[in-house]
Amino acid sequence: MNRYYAHWTENPDKSDWQGLPEHLLNVAELARSFAGAFGAGPWGYRGGCCTMPARRLMISPAGWKANP
Repeated sequence: MNRYYAHWTENPDKSDWQGLPEHLLNVAELARSFAGAFGAGPWGYRGGCCTMPARRLMISPAGWKANP
């Protein structure tokens, strides 16, 4: 099974690469905290979970990097 990464470097051992699931959860939690300021924490969390798929479709056709 492929593992997908949100952020990567030239480091071949991948010790500093960030996996996509970890990234999405971090962004979702951050979005929840911002949206919570006006009572919309759950909506912020949901929106945060969608950030990478939306970015891939709208901004970066090369998108995510898979580890075969």
